[in-house]
Amino acid sequence: MEIILLFLSLKYWGEWAAIYNSLQKREKLIEQDVIKTIKKVSSNFLTLLDQNYCTNLKTIYRPPFGIYYIGNFDLTKLKTISLIGKLNTANKKYIDFIFQKNIGIIWAYLTKKEITNVLHQYPKNNIFYHFDLAKNYFLLHKKNFTDLLIKNVFISEIWETNNSIDYSQQINERLFCGISKRILIIDDITEQNVSSLTNFANSEEISVNILKNVYLKKAKKFKNIKKINVIENLEQIKTLLE
Repeated sequence: MEIILLFLSLKYWGEWAAIYNSLQKREKLIEQDVIKTIKKVSSNFLTLLDQNYCTNLKTIYRPPFGIYYIGNFDLTKLKTISLIGKLNTANKKYIDFIFQKNIGIIWAYLTKKEITNVLHQYPKNNIFYHFDLAKNYFLLHKKNFTDLLIKNVFISEIWETNNSIDYSQQINERLFCGISKRILIIDDITEQNVSSLTNFANSEEISVNILKNVYLKKAKKFKNIKKINVIENLEQIKTLLE
């Protein structure tokens, strides 16, 4: 069944509804097509049926049928926090504090330069989420990256995207909210993204928080967002991680 889920994930470009419909209708598969298709994947693949699949992720709305990963997947079993935004001087003291607590830190959509910066300052317990893992395989070509993969992991529910598919309602919130029960906005993001993330997290009873400096910077953007907690100091971060 694992091979079938991998094949369907690739065939339907990670689109959840299409994979579900195929399984429901018991789509007939050609063995040669299956073998040829799955050979393109050069990462590990973990299905919803695997005992190592994230427990929290199983309970959310439309859990991914499978997750592609490169590195140490066991990091997802740590207590985790999802950080929305990139590392900068304004939020560094909070990230320093979180790192000291041996917490799994989930980062999303960082550039190659930003990932390198994170790994330089925080060399372990990073869970890097990428929308399209096949296009973000670049770091494996670094000579020293094999050692880093023991202490970090790259994950995605999509190996390769299709530009004709609208993934906006499928991906972002599920991974952030599914792996971690804590979300912290550490840098500026659009009002639409904040609203979408907050609505999904609230439906899953997951805490959404934002650093005060980010909130004040664009206060008007957040005035209509409900159930978002403003973090002002390290003591609040400590409470959030408990």
